[in-house]
Amino acid sequence: MSTQNTPRTITVGTVTTAQSAGVGWATVTTGWGGGATRGFTAYVGLESHPITLQDVDCGQ
Repeated sequence: MSTQNTPRTITVGTVTTAQSAGVGWATVTTGWGGGATRGFTAYVGLESHPITLQDVDCGQ
C-alpha cells in the first residue's frame, strides 16, 4: 500500500465560531514527507447534527 498521498501529520488550529451566522471555522495544516506543509480553512455548519463540513478554502 502506497502512502504518498497520505499526510504524515494533520493539525487543527484554534476554532472560531460565529453563532449568529451558524458557522465555525479552523485552519487545518497537513504535514508531508520532506517537511512540506499545506494549510486550508475548513468551515462547518453549527446547526447540523452531527456537525457537517460546509466548505473548504485552500487559498492558493
